[in-house]
Amino acid sequence: MKHSREYASWSNMRARCRNPKNKAFRYYGGRGIQVKFKNFEEFFEYLGYCLPNKSLDRINNNGHYEKGNVRWADKKTQMSNRSDNRTLTHDGKTLTLAQWGREKGLSLSTIWARLHYGWSIPQTLDTPLLSIYEISRRGTKARFGK
Repeated sequence: MKHSREYASWSNMRARCRNPKNKAFRYYGGRGIQVKFKNFEEFFEYLGYCLPNKSLDRINNNGHYEKGNVRWADKKTQMSNRSDNRTLTHDGKTLTLAQWGREKGLSLSTIWARLHYGWSIPQTLDTPLLSIYEISRRGTKARFGK
């Protein structure tokens, strides 16, 4: 299987964690992330074949590459699992800004702008969008509280 996607994922995972010359080493091995699989066979037995449009992902971004913490995931799932994501906790749930945007029907730029202008988290997430008419009627001061 040396020419398979699965083997390429295995090889790249090991390089990120073990090779200081790898350009991504500082984000993986440099942070202490380790590969806990003994060999490719164990890795493949656990994960199986990679489906189209999916790639290797760690469930806990700060955890090791090991059983229970790896999966084949799509890009959307992986983007929500980045260590540099900003998260907000509201109504007992912690989600990334993008996840809150999808849940509340708000764009990421709207959430960022509201937070930038000092809105509280409940105000940011629970205030509905204004129509074009309301925006022009109220102006920037009313929209952003400044």
